[in-house]
Amino acid sequence: MKKFILFLLLSMFLFIPQSYARIIEMINPADSVKTTSEIKSREIAGMFKQGLFPKAIKQRVSFSGITVDIEILEVKVIEGGIEVLAKAWGIKGDAIGFGVDGSVEIERFKIYNPPVCVEDPINGSIIRDNINPITKEVMQRKLREDPIWAILETIAHNVKIVGKVNAAIVKNTIGNTTSTFYPAAGAVEPVDGTPYRNVAVPETWAALRDGVGTNVLVSDATLYIQMIQDALLLYTQLTRNIVCIDATAIADTDTIDSVTASVWGFSKQDTGAHAPTSDWYTSTPASTSNLVIADYIQTGTVSQTGSPMTYAAFTVGAYNDYTFNATGRGNLSKTAISKFAWKNENYDVANVAPSGSSSFTYTLRGYSADGAGTANDVKFVVTHTAVASGFIPKITWW
Repeated sequence: MKKFILFLLLSMFLFIPQSYARIIEMINPADSVKTTSEIKSREIAGMFKQGLFPKAIKQRVSFSGITVDIEILEVKVIEGGIEVLAKAWGIKGDAIGFGVDGSVEIERFKIYNPPVCVEDPINGSIIRDNINPITKEVMQRKLREDPIWAILETIAHNVKIVGKVNAAIVKNTIGNTTSTFYPAAGAVEPVDGTPYRNVAVPETWAALRDGVGTNVLVSDATLYIQMIQDALLLYTQLTRNIVCIDATAIADTDTIDSVTASVWGFSKQDTGAHAPTSDWYTSTPASTSNLVIADYIQTGTVSQTGSPMTYAAFTVGAYNDYTFNATGRGNLSKTAISKFAWKNENYDVANVAPSGSSSFTYTLRGYSADGAGTANDVKFVVTHTAVASGFIPKITWW
């Protein structure tokens, strides 16, 4: 009974926002991604070291459609991020395994440019106002700086992607590495953003789809898949998104086992019942540190997943996970910045003019890297086989 009460008290402790120096106040917007990542990683690892997160205690986390118990064993700073050793269980107590066959008990989660904020629409003291230059819509987000919880949410979602329940787990093993990569905020490498074509005078589908870009967004809080029809077969707007990822931290000798691109659904609409699908493709922007309007026509047409996501499946308020196939995995570079595109599949890529006799809009919106460094930003989750794996070494609790 005493052990049970102690567990409850420690669990309650984790749900109470802790007091620590505000990381976001340490970061200069003019700093490089490398500098920003070093500051965040050092502070996060320090919080674990100082005991702000009880070690070897299960913490229940509900996030993005999954509820899991997570036990953190070790946290340390690595170049560009943090490395976390963790175990996980389902809500019924079933151990979750990792690795290709699910036999690994302890996963090594590497989180680069780690998030430090979480959504808190009720008590969030960090207010982010954003005006959509396309629709003029004002979007407000309330956030709470809580690096510990941001890391727990990141791991919970990664467990959803790569974990395997009811596998034959081998005790004390560390196998695969799950690495999480985020783009950078603003016009910084690796950049993300939305080049688009927007015209005042409605034009044909061919002119809209194949014409040059007119605008580009690199500091907006969301990515947009959007098309607007003004009248019968005449259109005014089409958007595409470019997302660059720096996965060069993965050893060139490692084998990439899986790649998942995840977009947190912010909103969607389909006023003309056209059911727009979405998928990932390659891109060839002029730069990986900024985007220009000419990048509108620099996106590919070969699916990186082989399975576009339907409009019905795109979920608001959760991550939408796109699992890459062999083609997509092969296009994730371990030696250079990887360049991808997120855009509409059944009209834009297929080159099929949406039909309709009146005006309509379809939109899919997801958080970009400019979402203030939250656990909801667009990201790539990559599992790769490390050169060396095996039994867990002795863990030192600082």
